[in-house]
Amino acid sequence: MEYEAWQEGIPYLQFDGDISLMCAGAGLTNTVYDLIHDAGGSVANYLEFGGANYTRASKAMELCLKNRSRVILIVTFGTIARADVMARGVVEAIRALQPNRPMVVCIRGTNEEEAARILREAGIAGYADTEEAVEEAVRLSKASILSAVPADVRQDPGGAQT
Repeated sequence: MEYEAWQEGIPYLQFDGDISLMCAGAGLTNTVYDLIHDAGGSVANYLEFGGANYTRASKAMELCLKNRSRVILIVTFGTIARADVMARGVVEAIRALQPNRPMVVCIRGTNEEEAARILREAGIAGYADTEEAVEEAVRLSKASILSAVPADVRQDPGGAQT
C-alpha cells in the first residue's frame, strides 16, 4: 500500500495497529499518532492528506480500507484547506466506498460550522475536540477486538469468565 500511496503522491506508512489514521497536515498527523498511543490505542497506518491532497479524501480512505484496521480516524484542521471542502470530500468518500468499519471524524478550521452541518446532514457524527475523537476511536477499536472474541472465552482481568 505504501507504494500505491507513493504513486498517488499521498504520504502513507503502514503499521500493525487497529486505527487507520487519516489526517490533514504532517504535524497534526504526528500529534494524533501520539495521542492514540497515549490513550492506549495502536495505529494501523499514517496517512497525510493535507496540503495539495486535501481534496483527495476518497483516494485516502480507499488506501485506509485496504489495511486490517478496525476503525478509521479522520482528523483535520484546515486553515488554507477549508474544513467544509474536506467535509464534503469525506462525505463523498463514505458514500462511494461504504466503509465496513466505524469512522470517527473531527474536522476543524476555516468554515468548520459549515463542515459540521455537512457531516450532520450526511448522518455522520462529527467531533469538535481532537482528544475526544481519539478516545472514541480507541474505545471503538477495543470494543471491536472484544466483540471478535467468543463470549465463552472472554475473561475479566481477574481471570473470571464474563
